[in-house]
Amino acid sequence: MLIRFTAGNFRSIKDPVTLSMEAVGIHEFDDSNVIPLENKTRLLKSSSIYGANASGKSNIIKALAFMVNHVKTSAKEMQTGDAAGLEPFLLDKECLSEPSFFEVEFVYGGDKYRYGFTLNNVPGHALSWDSEIGGNTLQDNIAAEWLYLTAAKEFPLFIRENNELIKLSPQFPEGNVWRKMTAKTGVGLRSNALFISTLGQLFGSTSEKESHSNRVISWINKIQLINGLNDERIMNFTLNAIRSKKYIDQINSLINNADLGIQQILVDYSERAATGKENPSEKIMTVHLLPDGKEKVVFDMLSQESEGTKKIFALSAILCEVLEKGDILLFDEFDARLHPLLSWKLVELFHESNTKHAQLILATHDTNLLSPKLFRRDQIWFTEKGANGATRLYSLVEFKTTAGGVRLGASYEKNYILGQYGAIPVLKNFDIGSDSHEE
Repeated sequence: MLIRFTAGNFRSIKDPVTLSMEAVGIHEFDDSNVIPLENKTRLLKSSSIYGANASGKSNIIKALAFMVNHVKTSAKEMQTGDAAGLEPFLLDKECLSEPSFFEVEFVYGGDKYRYGFTLNNVPGHALSWDSEIGGNTLQDNIAAEWLYLTAAKEFPLFIRENNELIKLSPQFPEGNVWRKMTAKTGVGLRSNALFISTLGQLFGSTSEKESHSNRVISWINKIQLINGLNDERIMNFTLNAIRSKKYIDQINSLINNADLGIQQILVDYSERAATGKENPSEKIMTVHLLPDGKEKVVFDMLSQESEGTKKIFALSAILCEVLEKGDILLFDEFDARLHPLLSWKLVELFHESNTKHAQLILATHDTNLLSPKLFRRDQIWFTEKGANGATRLYSLVEFKTTAGGVRLGASYEKNYILGQYGAIPVLKNFDIGSDSHEE
């Protein structure tokens, strides 16, 4: 489970910002929206991020997605000299010579870890900046990397600076095995490969109980990202799940309860029955009742159902998997093609049907969800750009419950639209149809 995530010098994020999933000392929805752990740690099951267009709410999610991808690929898929696709803050040229920062604090298997790294924005051979603006071809080297474990107190398992391990704990056995191996071969850390990823490649079969690096990577692999404007990947995931009869009961239950007029989801197995072979193009069918309530008609899901119905169907399997495995779902553009009441119900899944402690982090414009009947104040976050163009991230709970702050039970939605929390666009008069030039 995620405790907090911090990122700095990434896209619209200049100075480090932190998204915390740790419940603060307020007592709102303690029984439904909070995960109680040992040592009085309390984590949130969901968080929502609001803000104007181009304020950086998607960049919070993209920053965590970048970190996840770099852990997965830096040792396995990148070669010496390859760039990671890092995008630093471009509105301040000093940021080009400063490292980008990524850190997560999380709980896995009852243990608390803090893992992070910084990447240098090293100009590559194709980089060309003119006096005002320029290109952004960068070669990204690891400036620092660290992993801490909290037992009675927090202590480092390893600390890396550039390509040198300046700290390696005896309680990090795979790191010490790696050091002995490299002493014999003379091959050290690759400048653009994370140490944690390198260990994962070398010792991936080691028991999780014996390998802290495997536990970090296993937790990283529990983070899933979807974008509400691009359903192709999750649609394919759901189609494959249905064809393999995985989550079929849960998916049918979700579709039935979404008021789509669908009685059942079916797969046309006729060609498989005729050939004896699986067919990836098998049709997914939806069963509808005619108005008489007796006869049925069958539609093709992909060609005959509405875009909204296909969206709910596409989401169904990934929601089932995340809730079943206790994963973390990053959901950008959450409200795309979803009715507000349906969006509300999907959030409630994580609050009320979440026995494995899954977490949902969503970026949205759906102000219907801005309600004290759905979220605690520490679950609502806002992004706003400052005069320098940099993203600021802050929580509703930071506004005190006083006459000048947030009154308990207030209409969060109304107050947000009125600008009381910031994070809304400052709009000028729209005039695109008149000719401003006199004849």
